Formats: sequence, C-alpha cells, structure tokens
Amino acid sequence: MIDHFLDLFASEDTISALELHLAKASGADRVTALINLAWHMRQRDWKRALVLANEVDLTIYDANLAPTELTRSKARIRLMRAEIKSLAADLDGAEAEIDLALTRFKSINDNIGCGDCHWLLAYIWQDRGHSREIEIHLSLALHQYELADEPVRIAATNARILARTAFVDIGSATEQLDRLFPDLSQFPDVVVTWIVTSRATIAALTDDPGAAIKLDLQAYQTALNCGQIRHALICAANVAEGFATLSDMHSALEWAENALALARNTQWPYSIGICLMQVGDVLRRLERYSDAKSFLLEAITQLSSMASSRGNINSLNHLGMVALDEEQFEEALQYFASIEHNIEAQRDRDQLIIMSRGQATALLRLGRIQEASAKANESIKLAIEQGSADEQIKSLRVLAELHKEADLPPPDNMVLPSASLHYLDQALKLANTVKGYLIPPDLLNQIASEYAACGDYKSAYETGVTATTARNDTRISEAQNRAIAMQVRREIDRNRAETEQQIKLTEALQNTNATLETLGLIGRKITASLDTRAVLEALHFHANELLDSWSFIIYLLNEEKTHLQVVFGYETGLTEPFPLFEIPCDHPTSLAVSCIRENREIVINSSRDRLHSRTIPGTQQATSMLFAPLKVGQRTLGVMSIQSPKENAYGERECSIFRTLCAYGAIALDNASAYTAVEDARKRALIQEQELRIAAIAFESHEGMLITDAQQKILRVNSAFSNIIGYSSEEVIGKLPSMFRSPYHDDSFYRMLMSVGDEFEAWQGEVWTQRKNQETFPLWITVTAVRSLDDKITHFIFSLVDITDRKVAEDEIRNLAFYDPLTKLPNRRLLSERLQHALATSSRSNNEGALLFIDLDNFKKLNDTRGHDIGDLLLEEVGQRLSLCLRQGDTAARLGGDEFVVLLEELSDNSRQAADLAELVAQKIQTILNRPYTLNGKTHHISPSIGVTLFKSHDVTVDDLLKQADLAMYQAKDAGRNAIRFFDPEMQKIVDTHAALEADLRQALISHQFVLHYQIQINSEQKIVGAEALLRWNHPERGTVLPGEFIHLAEDNGLILPLGDWILDSACKQLRKWAQTPETEHMSIAVNISPRQFHDTNFVDNVTAAIKRNHVDPTKLKLEITESILLKDIDTVIVKMRVLMDLGVRFSLDDFGTGYSSLAYLKRLPLEQLKIDQSFVRDIFIDANDLAIVRAIVTLGLSLGLSIIAEGVETTEQRDFLESCGCHTFQGFLFGRPMAAERLPFANEHTLH
Repeated sequence: MIDHFLDLFASEDTISALELHLAKASGADRVTALINLAWHMRQRDWKRALVLANEVDLTIYDANLAPTELTRSKARIRLMRAEIKSLAADLDGAEAEIDLALTRFKSINDNIGCGDCHWLLAYIWQDRGHSREIEIHLSLALHQYELADEPVRIAATNARILARTAFVDIGSATEQLDRLFPDLSQFPDVVVTWIVTSRATIAALTDDPGAAIKLDLQAYQTALNCGQIRHALICAANVAEGFATLSDMHSALEWAENALALARNTQWPYSIGICLMQVGDVLRRLERYSDAKSFLLEAITQLSSMASSRGNINSLNHLGMVALDEEQFEEALQYFASIEHNIEAQRDRDQLIIMSRGQATALLRLGRIQEASAKANESIKLAIEQGSADEQIKSLRVLAELHKEADLPPPDNMVLPSASLHYLDQALKLANTVKGYLIPPDLLNQIASEYAACGDYKSAYETGVTATTARNDTRISEAQNRAIAMQVRREIDRNRAETEQQIKLTEALQNTNATLETLGLIGRKITASLDTRAVLEALHFHANELLDSWSFIIYLLNEEKTHLQVVFGYETGLTEPFPLFEIPCDHPTSLAVSCIRENREIVINSSRDRLHSRTIPGTQQATSMLFAPLKVGQRTLGVMSIQSPKENAYGERECSIFRTLCAYGAIALDNASAYTAVEDARKRALIQEQELRIAAIAFESHEGMLITDAQQKILRVNSAFSNIIGYSSEEVIGKLPSMFRSPYHDDSFYRMLMSVGDEFEAWQGEVWTQRKNQETFPLWITVTAVRSLDDKITHFIFSLVDITDRKVAEDEIRNLAFYDPLTKLPNRRLLSERLQHALATSSRSNNEGALLFIDLDNFKKLNDTRGHDIGDLLLEEVGQRLSLCLRQGDTAARLGGDEFVVLLEELSDNSRQAADLAELVAQKIQTILNRPYTLNGKTHHISPSIGVTLFKSHDVTVDDLLKQADLAMYQAKDAGRNAIRFFDPEMQKIVDTHAALEADLRQALISHQFVLHYQIQINSEQKIVGAEALLRWNHPERGTVLPGEFIHLAEDNGLILPLGDWILDSACKQLRKWAQTPETEHMSIAVNISPRQFHDTNFVDNVTAAIKRNHVDPTKLKLEITESILLKDIDTVIVKMRVLMDLGVRFSLDDFGTGYSSLAYLKRLPLEQLKIDQSFVRDIFIDANDLAIVRAIVTLGLSLGLSIIAEGVETTEQRDFLESCGCHTFQGFLFGRPMAAERLPFANEHTLH
C-alpha cells in the first residue's frame, strides 16, 4: 500500500533504502516501492523517475490493489509527471495533469495528495509571475495538510509562506519564525531548507549580506540533501547575488556559474534560462559586455516557451542595459519594446520601472527628447506607486540629464536655479530619507557641478565637500563588504575542507546497494550482544532476511587451530538436528578449509563450478555457495557459509552484504569470546578488584597494551605490544617506559606525559618512539590512571596503536594533492600557491621575478612512435634536469603532458638585469634539455620552446602570468621551436582581438549578420554564365569583414558547419529566384566548400536537403573544393563526390596549382572544372614561371576533358592571353566586383559590355 504520508522530499539514506527494498520487492509491494522511489527521484533524476513510472503503468493492474489504493497510486504518479512537466517549462500541460490528480485525490479524501497538488501549483504560478495565485495555493496546501494533521508538511508550508512574507513584512516574518521554529534540530531538511531561506531573505533585506550568504549556503546544502534541486538552484543564485551585493563579483560569478552547471545537469529550460540570466547580469557588472550578451541571448532561447515569464522579461531588461552600456541605443530600444508589448509584463512593476528608465536613457542618447521625457516621468510614477526609492532616485537623475541636454519646460514649483538641479536635489532629498542608503558620490558631484554652472560657488564647494565625505563613506563600506565577503569565502573553504574526508567515505560506501542505515543497525545489534549463541542466531536471521540463505553454517577454529568445528547450522526443511562435526584443517577438498587456508572468499554459482556441491553429509544438494572467513584484524576465527539450490544466487551485491555480515559477526564472536574468557577467569579465581578492572580494560582490546604500577614500573604487556615494539614481555617487565624514548621529543614532553593522574586522568596523542631495532616510528598512545576505591592511583594503562601506515597514507595524500606523481615536481596547485606567494613577496621587496613556460617540441610524436613508457621516462629525466638548473627557493613544476613551468623569485629590482638573469636561466635550461637522453638503452633527442614573462607586484594575477608565459611559448614555437621568447603585451592584444572576433562570430550567425555577394563569371562571348557566391560579414561595429579575417576562426571552433549550411541554403534560394525568370534561368552558382564541412559525416545529406528544400536544378549548383580536401582519405572523398555528381551537382577544383597537386588523384576525381588561381593570373606577364604554369594547367585540364576558368582577371591583356591558351571562362574585377544579387548586371541578354 502506498504510504499516505509519503514525504515531500527524502534524504539520500531514504533513497538508498528504497533502492535496496525495490531490488527484493515483488507484486503489490514492488508497485508501492516503484511509486515511492519515482516520487523521490522526480527532481534528483527525472528520467529515472519516468522509467519507474512507466513500470508502474505496466504492472499496477496486476498488483491487485484495493480501489482506494489504486486511485491514490495513479494520482501520485500523475502528480509526479506533472512536476516533471513543470520543470521542463510545460506549465499548461503540468497544470492540466495536476487538475486530474487533484480530482482523484479529492475522490478518496486524500488530504495529503490534495495539499501536494496545491504545493506544486504554487510553483507553477511562481514561474508565471503571479503573486496572488501563489499565496492562494500555499494557503490551500496548508489547509489540506492541517486537515491531515501532517506536521512536517505543515511546518514546511508555513516556512515557505514566511519566506514570501519576509519580502513585505520583515517584523512579522521574524516574530513567526522565532515562535514556530525555535530549534532547527527538531525539523527534517525539507523544513530546515525553507526556515533558513526565510531567515536568509530577512538578513538580505536588513542589510546583512554576510549572514544572508551563510544562510543561503546552509539552505543550498539541505535542499541538495533532501532532493529539492529546484530550490537548491534558487539558493545558489541567492549566494551569487549576496556576493554581488558585497561587490565580490568574482565570487558572484563563481556561484552563478555553479548554479548554471547544476541547472544544465537537470536539463530544465526555465532553471537554465534563469541561471544564464544571472551569469549574464554578473558579467555585465564586470563590464564583460560581449560575454554577458552571449549568456543573455541563450537565456532568451531557453525561456522562449515562457515569453511572459518574469525570467524572460528580466533577461530582456538585462539585454537592454547591456546595449546601453555598449552605446547600442537602437538595439536597447528593441529589447525594451519586446517587454512593453508583453501584456503579462504589465503585472511586474519592478521590471516595468527598469524598462521605462532604460527607454528614457536610450531615447535621450538618440536625441528623441520628448519621448525620453515621457518615459522618464513614467518610470518615476511607477517607482512611486511601487514604493521604490532607489528607482525614483535613478529616474530623477535621468530627468535631470534630460533637462540639462534639452530646453524643456521647467517643472512646477521649481525654486532652484535650473531644472536639472531641481531634479538632482529631489533625488538627494529622497536618498537622505532612506535608512542605510549610501548617497552616491557622483550624485553629489553632479549637484556641485550644477551649482557651479549656475554661479553659486559657495553651494558648489559645500556640496563638493559632502561628496568627498560620501566617497570616503563608500570606500569604507566597500572595504567592509570585501572583508565580509572574504570571511564568508574562508568559511566556505573551511567547511569544504572539513567535509572532504567524509565525502570520500560516502562515495566509497555508495558503491554497494546495501545502505549504511540498514547494515549499521544490524552491526549495532549483533555486536551489542556478548552471548555467543545470540550472536550466531542473529547472524542467521539477518543472512536469511537479506540473502537467499537456504542453508546457513558457521565453523570456528579450535584452540589448537587444527580443526574447523561446525558450531551452528540451519537448513530449510531439515527435520533432524543439524549435524555438528569437525573438519581437519589439512582436508584436501573441503571448501571451508580452502577458505581458511587461502584466506579468501569462495563463490560458486553453478553446480558445474564444483564437482562436490554437497558440503555437509546428509544435507540436500546445493547449487550456489558462498564462503567467507571470519576475521578480526589478522586473526582468523573461522568461516561463515550460505548455500542455495538456485543458480547464480550470489552476485557482487550479495557478496558485499555477506562480507559486511561476516565482519560484524567476527567482531561480535570475538567480543563474546573475550567476554566469556574474562568471566571464566573471574570464576576461576578471586583476584584483587584493581586487577580485574585492568584485565577488563587492557586485555579485551587488540591494541598494544602496557600496564605499570603507581611508580611506572612495567608490570604486564600483551602480545600486540611485543609485536609493535619488538621487545618480549621478559625484556621489559620491571623497567620504566622511558626505555622506549626517541630523540623526537624533548624532556618537557615526557614530563607532561608522566604527569597523568596529577593534572588530568587521561591523555592521548601522537608519540614518536623507538623499536628494539632502534627504528623510530609514530604511535597513537592513550594513558589512563587507574584508582582504588580510596582514590589512590594504583596503576597506569598505556594503549598503543602503530599509526605508521596512516602517516604514510597522509604523506601520500599530500603528495598526490601537491606533486606530480610522475616527475615528483610540484603540480599546478602547488605552483599556484607558490606563485601567489612570489607575487606578494615581489610586491614588498620591489624585486622582479620571472615565470618560464616550457613545452617539449614534438613530444607527442615521440610518445606515439616510441611508446608511452619511453615518454614517461623522458618526462622524468626532464624534471630532474630542470631541478639542476635552479637556485634554492626557485620552483620547477609540471602542469601536465609535456608542459613545465619554472618560477624564478627575487631576481633583481632592475628590470633589465632581471630579464638578463631570466634569459640566462632559460638558456641553461635550453642547453641541458637539448642533451641526448639515454632511455632503455636507446638515445633520444628533444628540444624545448620556452616562453618567459616577468612580474613585480599584485597588479597581475596567477592566471594572467601563466597565460602570458604560455603566449610567449607559442611565439617561440612559431619561431621554429627550440627557441626562447619574452612576453610582448602586443601579443595579448592580438589574442584579445582574436577572442572578441570569435565571440562576435557566434553572435553574427544568430543575428543574421552574414550576407552573400556574387561575382559574375563570363565566357568568351562576353555572356554571363554564372556567379561565385562570396561570403561577407556585416559587422555592427567594424563594417564589412572579408572571409580572410574570420573563416579560419569558424574552422577552428566548428561554426563553419552551420555557416556552410547557411551558405548552401542561401545560394540555393538564389538559384530558385533566378530559375523563375527567363533572363536568368540558365545561371549557375559556385559555392566554396571548406575541408571541415566536406569531411563532416552529414555533408552529402545537407547538400541534398538544401537542393530538395529549395526545389532547384542540381546541375546549376557547382561546389568549389580545394586541394587540401584531397589530403585526407581520398577514397571517401571520391565516394562523396560521385554520390553528389549522380544527383547532378558539379565540382570545380579551386586554387589549382597552389598546393600539392597530384596527377594520380586528379584523374580519379569526378571533376567538371579546374580553376586557375588569381596568384598565377596576376603576375602572368611579370613572372615567366606563372605564365608557364597557366599554360600547363590549361593543357592538363583540356587533356582530362575538364573546362577551365580563371579568377582574378583584371585586364583585357590577361583575358586575351588566357583565351589564346584555351581558357574560355573568366572571373575578376575586369567584369565586375562581388555585389548583392539584385545589383548584378543582367542586361542585353546577359551580354556584358
């Protein structure tokens, strides 16, 4: 039966328990488990939730559920699907599904289900931006939960309502939070998330951003813990906004990107859109306008199905502001107009205010004064209605600027000398009324300037003084905010570091389907018992519950370790007492003996795996068997076994659970045995009370134990102590523990250690001591004083644990974290820390340092041809050689692959001298790395390319330095390798320009900035026979950009594929237009095809689709390919060409003769035409070689039956010569420049004059 009180959200432990239960469940129980798990996976993994729901659909009618349970189950699955639809931005579809679910829940009086429907409807109306409907549905949800008397949902809903109340009534929200939720520990994570969110909102609204960030972080973590992924996204976004409030924009960007990464993982369009919008807004504040615009445009795309949503409207406002920042005022007006025409936007006053003010600013800049004035006044009116002082101030400043720029009628009741001053003064007065509002210094400066312009120099001076004070106040506030942000970041980092170990443990435990809660409970129950029989029965019970345990047996070793004794057994259906017997430990075929002897788990899943599948005389035949040793530390107690008549009964999951039971069982049996031994010892003799206590404490443990008297003379040690220290008990009894002292600690330490009992009852800590062989090693020692009934110290007990392995592991972990495992050099993380330190030191000392970026030339070739083993050996040798070149205090690090970095600190306070020293070290490195390498008996050679950059202060970041050195290294590569180059700032400008152009290129395709121009091609009769399509980019700032500047970028970043498809489609559209007119129906178009486009697997399909989509004659389409296309997989190239040729498409070989033309492939290609490159035509009468090449190309083409066309023809002499050689088709400036299709000279029956 489905749980009426199915939680809204669940913890990871609950999910794990549900998974474990589902694996065993069947029938109606499985349907219930499927519904429960699907419900709780709806936000964690909605695809898995739908798979589970589909199984419910297939099996629910076979489960024989009662009618009420059937209705409840179907309604719950429908509600789950509704939530997934809402997260996928299908709000209308989700609402329809919820209505159906709500109807079903109402029909069976399921108040919980009804409440859950209203809980989700509140989210849907939140996405639509309707506050009133949100409040209605939350109230309805609360009412339903109260009818059901479900305390967790009531608390969660109250907390969620208060999170909204905080925005309108902070005092009331605070009072109710304190009254309803005085102790967070009383509530589960689903409630804590909303309580903390409410308090975060209050902190943010009461100008405590530091507290708000911490609370939002707590809410973020609890939301993730209980599967509220949607709310976790909101909390991450709030953290980003909190950091932005503190002016820590880099942390804000980090958290905004964290939220975006989480959102992308969910694949929820609305959440992705909102997070993209926030990243775009942060980038705008960082003045990274191009990046901001890119993210905001993507946000608009994600939110396209919810054009009226607050997120979409907000994104349009941000795009408008970016356009204003970039002084693209017409573009800004377009974005604002998109909001203005949106009817739903009229509900959102905040966004309307921003829109109106943005429109006013854009219109002002465009000189449209009257329209700007109307919009500014509109924004002020809306701001007053909304009660937003900040927006009123901003709008008043726009009005002031309007009156300053244009001769507008002065406002009523104006008493100051100018209208501009009037509005600025109003803004200042309003700012002074807002508690905690920092008056912008630039507002005061504006007012001072206006006073000065009016001749009131006294007021100008006084206001200027006030501006200086305001500027100081602002700086103090910003400094305080930075300090708060730094403190919050440090707390975040500290919390993250503290949980790393726990995360590692959790990840390890998650590899098994058994949950910590289930097995932990079992372990506690088993190990809590000191009765051997109870332990055996408990092990049998849990093995039978969790596993297919048709037969269960426990063997224990006898004291002499000569026999295995069956001490407990159970077999299903066995009527006679279970046969108890023993097996000699040298038995040749016993599986239990093999398990002990080989110290391993034995798994048999088929009778074919073992000839003797019956292991106990008189018992039934078993097919699957599982044996595992019972061990405590290195001691083996015996064997536990289960058996089943089924094949393949024990997979990895079953083995994992069985191993856990064996571990708990061994500990419990050992404890029981130890307890029995102590009890027997007590019964055998009456000894002193103190010795009994010592025995109970010291020798139940398997740690090293040492017992002294009150004078610290050693009385007893156990065998574990002797194993650890190396001394036998005879060698130490009667002596003092000081015999194990090592030089690691001084006398004061040992005096402190011996003061146990005087100042404190016990002490524990790390102590380095000496073994008998004089080896120094670490122990974890606990010293406890034992007192008699009269409170006198009678003994000291020392407990010793050898932690050598742990210390080694800690060192290994540190090495893995900070050092490259291959070369043992510092890795990127440690280099970054040292470089940060070097920057700080350089700033203080005024000495310059240097960073050398070293890349091994042609290392990949060596690695691929000689093998990775040789490559690794060479990298190790390079690391060693680099270390030889450095001074003490310098750093050589490996970033990865064949990239190394050398950090030189404190070179000189003279820049020239520092550069000389850096170059000297670089030359030394170059020399030593050029020496031969003898690896595995063979000699190898390698050379370095080295980039150098100097640094002196904190003005440059670690990342910037690495980029500078990297750029310099690539300049060394470009210089022919095995070279040294220093960073040149001009290089950075080129890279930045390159990056900006690449970003613009992505936007260009979206914004339709590309056009095709056509250059006509004519024949000997001066008739136009076709045209070549040539791409042009109408850049909004740079004007027309030719392909030579951007095609290589498109090739590199993959944009050439969509761009090439657009060119093909546009050319086919033009062919269709020409085909509809008799004067141009004979025209063909030549389209250039890039190598990457040609080799794309969809190339043939894309060309075919463009032809069919536009209904054009394929014989009129000519594809121009270059020789570089032919250098890769010539057979595949020919196949593709033939497929398109069979369709009617023709091919022309462009730039023929400029590459590495091969007659062998030329005769195989299905070409129709050769094109003579313009570089040969240009110098045809200057360079005899060019003249000879042209004749050769024409002769070759004609002999192969190909037509010839020459490009770049600019003079009649060139044309006449080409025609005399046999070339009868031409293209070039002599006949026409590239131009738009509508401007081509189609006259006189296509004859060109």
